[in-house]
Amino acid sequence: MSQRIAVLGAGGVMGSLVRSRLEEADQEVVPISRAHGVDVLDVSALRTALAGVDVVVDCLNRPSLTSGPAVRFFRTAAENVVAALGDETSRRGELPRIVCVSIVNCWEPRVNRWLGYYQAKSIQEQVYRSAPSSARRVSIVRTTQWFELLSTFLDQIRLGPLAVVPAVVTRPLAAAEAADVVADQALSRAPESTLEVCGPEEMDMARAAAQYNLRAQQVGRVMRLPVGLTSLGDGSLIPAAPDVVASTTFEQWLAEQSAV
Repeated sequence: MSQRIAVLGAGGVMGSLVRSRLEEADQEVVPISRAHGVDVLDVSALRTALAGVDVVVDCLNRPSLTSGPAVRFFRTAAENVVAALGDETSRRGELPRIVCVSIVNCWEPRVNRWLGYYQAKSIQEQVYRSAPSSARRVSIVRTTQWFELLSTFLDQIRLGPLAVVPAVVTRPLAAAEAADVVADQALSRAPESTLEVCGPEEMDMARAAAQYNLRAQQVGRVMRLPVGLTSLGDGSLIPAAPDVVASTTFEQWLAEQSAV
């Protein structure tokens, strides 16, 4: 049976992929983003957009190297979603289901003390988990970094033609495979409370970025910044017991990009 499913951040990398998966499954998808005329920071507009939805999939993104802007955005957006769903909750007697895309180990203090974005995602999770009638209605899908973020890494710290990329150790995956898991949770009548998803191989993202740049020629040179004594480089970003391990390797993904 078709469901009415809202996808927040429908114009982004993950949101656009999830939207496509759901449309392929013949669901009624409500794309929500500023490009689609709805700002999630406007609770009134959001309430109108979410009227009658069965599921909300939160794929919002707000890249930031500092905690302040990211925390304000994710907390406010999640609070607005819960508030906007108030009428539906009252009518049904329960909260419409929420599927939130998050990051592996964002809730760990040893990790989020170094990364403001991780702090923000942890707070986002807390807002959804504490929503009225949220028991069994909220599913968090935590993923490791996506290969598609390598382009962003190359732009974050620039010194002219030189890109400085931290040697983050993780098990990255293709965004398309993460989107499959997110879409499955949105379609499931009994979704998991939490799922952790990662790629098949442990990798140094600085070296991966340098390899990606050989093809993309995005910057003149990539400098690897060692971070081995921090949680960024000691394996703390890798899930201890992942629920889903994606199959696409970095080499396979890179070959697919070269073929485009």
